[in-house]
Amino acid sequence: MWQDGKIDILVNDAAINYYADIFEDTLDVWRKAQALNLEAIYWGSKLIAPHVPRQHWGRIISIRSIQAIATEGWVGAYAGSSAIIRFTKS
Repeated sequence: MWQDGKIDILVNDAAINYYADIFEDTLDVWRKAQALNLEAIYWGSKLIAPHVPRQHWGRIISIRSIQAIATEGWVGAYAGSSAIIRFTKS
């Protein structure tokens, strides 16, 4: 929330998924998924994080589906972007 020059909460909830197995998947599809699912969250978090210590309060919340943990076939690029869970915790 941006109010009075403060940023209290960032919710990372954007993601894209392509359904293909490793035989049909392409590097271009992989890169597009990682660009949105990882890099967009990285940049948003990087812009917000410096404000949190100065305010003495703030939260960054990243949301992913269960596919990030208990994945199935055909969602390799999305499952690969589950690194966002560890990124947010760090």
